[in-house]
Amino acid sequence: MVQKRFTAGFGLAALFAVTAAITAPQAAAQELAPGVSCVEKTCVNDTDDRYRVTSKVLCSGLAGLPVTIEATTDVPARGTAEVTVGCPAHYEPPTWEQKPPRLGRDGTFEYEPPTLKPGETHFRYVTRIDHESAQPIPSS
Repeated sequence: MVQKRFTAGFGLAALFAVTAAITAPQAAAQELAPGVSCVEKTCVNDTDDRYRVTSKVLCSGLAGLPVTIEATTDVPARGTAEVTVGCPAHYEPPTWEQKPPRLGRDGTFEYEPPTLKPGETHFRYVTRIDHESAQPIPSS
């Protein structure tokens, strides 16, 4: 009985793994110019000329509002280059905190000055890169 449960459990796990592998998105090279292609953050140049790749980077956003940044990457002749971009963080403004007054020994209220509480920082991350074009860079 234990052997049958083990075999059934192993079979279901294998089926799940195969299904996940088949349905996972496959990274495909996007050719932007003859001999120049990009996959995710890596661009490859198989030509004898330098190229400048223009990409749109989609960053995560607050409340579902993404932020788009344009990035340019210079790819050397017969070389590779990484698209390097940093998504900007979102900083909430600071707030003033006022503590309630305290009753002093003499029966009067004592007030403390307000304190400045820093706002929260929300970091964003890259969710997608769309490579738009590749232009040859003139040699100087």
